[in-house]
Amino acid sequence: MWRGGLVAVMLAAAASPAHAQIATDDDVTRTSGLAVALSLGYESPLFGGQLDYYVTSPTRPFGLAGYLGMGWYPGITVDNTPTGGSLGLAFGALGFWGRRHRAVVDLGYGAGALEAQAGAGTILRQDMLYGLTLAGGYEYMNPIGLFVRATVGGTWLTGDIYVANQSRVQPTLSLVVGVKIL
Repeated sequence: MWRGGLVAVMLAAAASPAHAQIATDDDVTRTSGLAVALSLGYESPLFGGQLDYYVTSPTRPFGLAGYLGMGWYPGITVDNTPTGGSLGLAFGALGFWGRRHRAVVDLGYGAGALEAQAGAGTILRQDMLYGLTLAGGYEYMNPIGLFVRATVGGTWLTGDIYVANQSRVQPTLSLVVGVKIL
């Protein structure tokens, strides 16, 4: 509930005419630094948190950020047998263009799907499938470092897939809300 309110406040502030994009000495959109965030999606599979590190220039409107995320991937039901959830990891890098309103391209590797096989009411195997993700989207960061990022793309699962109906290509998305702390 509070996340939706935070996103609404940030988007309202971004749209406000009084919120002109004027650089100040304390505008963290122009500095490199560490950020912490809550995430829903592939950047911290599936519900979790992440650390981002932004590398940007005070004079150029583009930059890079790397991220490391960890999250909880909930269990699934196979043949009326529920599985347990799993921890998932992800890491990647994104390039962005813009100061406060940013176009984002993301390349990452992380948990992309949970697969399981069951027989006679028992889970026989459960595997977290990892893959390479390419996504694009939008990020808004205000001058004090609060940010929201939304991306959509696809994940190509690597490694062995044992379940016959599991597609190697998965649609993916991510919603991240965080703050630069350094």
